[in-house]
Amino acid sequence: MTQKQPPPVRVVVLNYNGAGRIEGCLKSLTETKYPDLRITVVDNASTDDSVGRVRQEFPSVEVIANGQNVGFSRGNNQALRMASEPYVGLLNPDTIVDPGRLDPPYSGTSTQQPCSMDCRLSSASCTPLAPSLRVQG
Repeated sequence: MTQKQPPPVRVVVLNYNGAGRIEGCLKSLTETKYPDLRITVVDNASTDDSVGRVRQEFPSVEVIANGQNVGFSRGNNQALRMASEPYVGLLNPDTIVDPGRLDPPYSGTSTQQPCSMDCRLSSASCTPLAPSLRVQG
């Protein structure tokens, strides 16, 4: 049986003055082995240079820099409206993703039906997320 490529996944990280935390989140995301992971940071007018740090340390991460703090819902919705991927996950900037957590769940069989997406960011596995993500602190 031929393995099907997993679908593209976008992860949106909403940020406000997250310098010192968002770097760990983005590092953990970029260290996953998911073959088509796209990352967007929506910044709500941070004053701590977190946008500059993200752009310098993670050049492949798309950044939406708002001129004012538009809040949680509106900030996330900006990225969700622009996303063309079939699966999108939302993370806080203090989240650390375990390295294997985004491993592709697809075997390529047509019998697998998508289920509601959990925090593992997979459509074929609906297991609890608790042991896989942790908050920095």
